[in-house]
Amino acid sequence: MANKVLSNEKNKKTSEKISDFMLNNRLVIMAASLVIIIAALAVSIVSVVSSSSSKKELSAIDAIEYSYISGTENSDLSAQQDKAIEDLKAFVSKKGITGVRANMLLASIQWQKADYAAAAQSFEKAYLLSKKSTYTTGLNAYNAAAAYEECGNNEKAAEFYQKAIDSDYEMKAHAYFNLGRVKEALGDKDGAIAAYETIVNDYSSDNWNLLAKSRLIDLKPSVSAE
Repeated sequence: MANKVLSNEKNKKTSEKISDFMLNNRLVIMAASLVIIIAALAVSIVSVVSSSSSKKELSAIDAIEYSYISGTENSDLSAQQDKAIEDLKAFVSKKGITGVRANMLLASIQWQKADYAAAAQSFEKAYLLSKKSTYTTGLNAYNAAAAYEECGNNEKAAEFYQKAIDSDYEMKAHAYFNLGRVKEALGDKDGAIAAYETIVNDYSSDNWNLLAKSRLIDLKPSVSAE
């Protein structure tokens, strides 16, 4: 029994270290996930674009993205960001895949500028425009949540992490963990426990499982004796 307790204490310390690292560096983790978005923008456009106008609009957005990425290598970053944001204004109010594409690119640039409130709104708009998509819906919901969290709006962050979970977002365990963190920040202990327990019960082989267990140890002391 004593050995079991010592083992639990050791596991607790190890998992807490990992958990603390992830919590303290969540901006880096979220930012890394957004880098993937920029690379995945073209891949996410899986719908068949039937109208010539849509094709022209998407080509124009591609040109803006290419100009932005290539321009930042040799020019002032802030100036390139401002130019891309200005150029995207003609497309962010469009419906369908054009609006989704434009708002995702805009949000990524706003995130890089550390304008998280604006990025949250752009990702939310992309989410609303892409809610019939099985790929971009969850992606935009997750990143809207991340941006809302960065600007201190935990209520909206929780709302959009849940929307990501309810969609076909692939990294559900990650979304559940972030939902649990935000619930903790909101003082919703039961909601946080529910999120972490879902990871433990439904995603036992996922890398986020250990982190979820570490949070449950803190929130439910009895877990350390299991």
